[in-house]
Amino acid sequence: MTTHVNLIDERWRPHTDIVGERLDDAYVLADLKSNQIYELNTTGMRLWQLLSDGADYATIRDRLLDEFDVAADALEADIARLAGELADAGLIVRVNDAAPPA
Repeated sequence: MTTHVNLIDERWRPHTDIVGERLDDAYVLADLKSNQIYELNTTGMRLWQLLSDGADYATIRDRLLDEFDVAADALEADIARLAGELADAGLIVRVNDAAPPA
C-alpha cells in the first residue's frame, strides 16, 4: 500500500541523503545512505525539481498542467501516486518532520 502524501495541506521536500542527476530523458536519484538508485521519467523529474524548490501543491499542479499535455484529474492522480511512492522509498519527507539540511 502506498503512503498517502497530502501535498495540498503539507509541504514535502527531498530527503537530504538523496542526490539527483539528469541523464538524457530520465532523472536518476541516488540514496547516499543505502546506495539505492531510482529513475524518474520527465514528469517525475519536474515534480522532484518543484519539490526541491519548495513549491506548494498549487504551484506544482499549475506548472505541470502548463508543461504537459494532460487532463487535470489525471495529473492530480499521478502526483498523488508518485508522491506516495517517493515517500514510501524515503526519498521525500514532510518539511516539519525533516532534519535540517547539512
